[in-house]
Parts: sequence; structure tokens; C-alpha cells
Amino acid sequence: MWTWVRIRRAVTNVSRKQVIVGIGIAIARASGFASGAIVARALGPEGFAPYTIAFTIFSSLLQLTTFADTWLVSRWGDANTRERAKAAVWRIKIGAGGLLMLGAALVPLVLSEWSEKVHVTPALYLLAVGTAVAGALTTAGATTFQADGRFSVYSVIVAVGPLISVVLSFALWRSHAHSPVTYVWVLLISYVPTAVLAYRQLRVHPVPPALRADLLRALHFGGWVTVGSVAYALFQRIDVFLLAGLASPSEVGMYGAATRLAAVGSFFGSTLTAVLMPAGSLAATWVDRAKRHDYFIESLVSILVMSGALIVAIAVTGPTMRALFGDPYRIAVPMAQILIFSQVVLIAQMPFYFAMYALQGERWIAALGLGQLVASVGSCYLLIPRLGPLGAAWSNVVTYGLGLLVVTGFHLRRQQQSFSS
Repeated sequence: MWTWVRIRRAVTNVSRKQVIVGIGIAIARASGFASGAIVARALGPEGFAPYTIAFTIFSSLLQLTTFADTWLVSRWGDANTRERAKAAVWRIKIGAGGLLMLGAALVPLVLSEWSEKVHVTPALYLLAVGTAVAGALTTAGATTFQADGRFSVYSVIVAVGPLISVVLSFALWRSHAHSPVTYVWVLLISYVPTAVLAYRQLRVHPVPPALRADLLRALHFGGWVTVGSVAYALFQRIDVFLLAGLASPSEVGMYGAATRLAAVGSFFGSTLTAVLMPAGSLAATWVDRAKRHDYFIESLVSILVMSGALIVAIAVTGPTMRALFGDPYRIAVPMAQILIFSQVVLIAQMPFYFAMYALQGERWIAALGLGQLVASVGSCYLLIPRLGPLGAAWSNVVTYGLGLLVVTGFHLRRQQQSFSS
């Protein structure tokens, strides 16, 4: 039975942790939004298009090795395995980074016609991927503090890169810099300090014994999860790439502004993930009745509060967009509103999605990721020719709506299995 004491305790607990994490993530999202607005003003809609593509490459590839961060959290409970886990995660991040850089060198050759249309040069590809590598190291380093319950340090690490980026972008804008490559360099430089910190956190000397076995465990853990992560990284912003192939550079720039504004709304989802994932990805949370009820209360409180805040964000999107990005970007307002609404759909499912990590739902994760990739591509090709950038925005609602249905189905199936046993 739930009691008011347990509810009040859950609300206090989630509020304290989420305020700490939320401050860091809010600073990061606000700084990222501000730097995007500065670059958009400096480059104009057409110049902002290649920057948008580069930023999308960075933010998408950042997701590919998140399974290693989750695995690191799951190994943190046993102090004897932490050093070995850190060493394994370090090698996964570096290995994946090397492969991504190799791929970045080949992409302009394979997609030369598409690259020329949106003015994406080989330098932009390499800088975007290099930033993704530095960002992936940063998330792993931050995860060590998250797993240790040191949310204040985690929040600082999350905020440092975007803060550096907005300061440097502002300085470039005031110096009348007009090259997208220059501003992508800023992105890379901004993640160097936290990548160095990650090196100090993850690099283990001497090399732990049985490292190969730990690597295999991490990759096995990430087997189906990696399939889902790759699919997630592809569909997360594939709307931008498909829009670039079907619309003008100016429309891509407008949509880029909308995605940057919507990213401010997504900080609620990032806060929720940082606070609830460590508990939600543990089997004990879902097996123990009391822990499950406490987790459910924290999740429900988080969903209601964050959804309410996002509804307010939708209401003030118009004046915010015009004030910060400038009058030329007023056309992007309805796009941003739709994208923020898609975040409401995403937040409603996130706390319960973590159960798939805890309850051997790796195949569900893979199937969901692939299904969402198909849904995203299909809805983009169906909606963009009819609605333009608005169609790309609505494809996000369709894709996250599918996720909500699958997560609900996973828990209903588990509940039926519990009753039958």
C-alpha cells in the first residue's frame, strides 16, 4: 500500500536529486540553445544548414556507445569490478572513435552529390565526428560520478562543454566570423577539457587481468542493445538528413533552429535519465515490490512535472524564437512546437523503458530501435513532400509514439507472465 509518508519521501528524494542534476543539464541545454542561436544569427538560414548537418552528425554518433555507459553503471555495485569495467569502457570508446573517424573520411566520397547540395565539406564531417568521440568519452567519465551518486560533479561535467561553446561562439560572432567550419571547431574544442577528465577517470594502470573477458561481457551486454543504440542514433535525427535531401538549404536551416530550441525542452528527459536510470536499470528495482512502488512514484511525479513544464514551453515558443534567433526564423515556430510536444511523448515512457535493461529486454530494445528507424524514415518520406519541414517534425511524434506503445506492451507482457507463474 502506498502511504503519504512514502509519497512525500519519494517526492523529496526525486526533487533533491533532480534539482542538482537539473541545474547542470539546464545550463548545458540553455548554453547549447544560446550557441545555436548565435551561430544561426551569424550564418543566416542557408549558412546554418551545413552547421546543422555537422551538429546532427555529432549529436547522433554520440549515442552509439551509450550501452557502455549503462554497462558501467550496472557494474558499479561491486567495488572489485569497477576498475576492470572502466578499463573495458575506455577501450570500447577509443575503438569506436577510431572506426567513426575512418568512416568520416569515406562519407564525402560515397555521398558527394548530397554533401554538395547542403555544402557539407570533408572538414565538417571530420570535425563533427571528432567532436562525437570527445563527447562519448565525456559521457563515460561523467557516468563514473553518476554511478557513485556524486550528482554535483556529474552536473558540472555536463555543463562545462556547452558553456565553453557559447562563450567562444559569441566571441566569434562579435568578430564577424561567417564560416560554418569555424563554429564546428568551437564544438570540438569545447569538449576537450571533459574528454581529458574522462581519460583520467577511465584510464587504469596497470591493465587489469581478464580485460578481454570484460570487453566481451560489455559487448555481449551491448549486443542487442548496440543494435538498438545504432538504430536510435540513426532515427534520432535522420529527419534532418532526409529533409536536406528533399528540401532547400534555407528550409534545413529553419528546421535546424527548431531542433535547437526543442533541445532546450529535451533537457527534462536528460535530467530524468540521469536521475532514474541507475535505479531503473537494476533488476532489484523491478523485482522488489517496495522498491518498484517507490520507483513508480518518483517516475510519475517526474513525468507530470516535466510534461507541465514542456506545455508551458510550447506556449512561449513564438516569442522565444523571434527574440533569440531573429525575425527571419519565425517560420520555424510551429516546427519547434511540434518537436517539443514529441518530447512529452518521450518522457511519458522513459522511466519504464529502463526496465528493458534490467529484465533481459535487450531484444526488445533492438526491435524497438529498428522499428522506430523504419517508422522515422517511412513517416519522413510520407510527410515531408506534403508538409515540408513540418512533416519532418511530425515524424518525431510518430516515432516516439511507437516507442510508447512498445514500452507499454513490454510491461503488460511481463505482468501477464507474473500472473501466469
